[in-house]
Amino acid sequence: MQLHITNEAAAYYKKEMGLKGGDELRLFVKLAGHSTVHPNYSLGIIREAPVKPAVRAEADGIAFFLEEQDGWFIGDYDLRIGVKNGEIDMEMVLEQGH
Repeated sequence: MQLHITNEAAAYYKKEMGLKGGDELRLFVKLAGHSTVHPNYSLGIIREAPVKPAVRAEADGIAFFLEEQDGWFIGDYDLRIGVKNGEIDMEMVLEQGH
């Protein structure tokens, strides 16, 4: 389970959310939308400090994390967040060896 954020994605969030270097963003599971791995579930994002992060990554001065209670959403996958066609693109990729 790893989290990968491109600098382009971090810059997108900085612009859209008025973030600055040192800010932290929590990715959380919500019962709505869809993902390629978990039907009826998707990820939301909120500016919040970590309590018990399961996974954490930093890009362009912004820290991104999922808390332990949401770690199941990634499980044996890596979550890659980038920008595609001017919008945030989240991709779940099965970890090597699984």
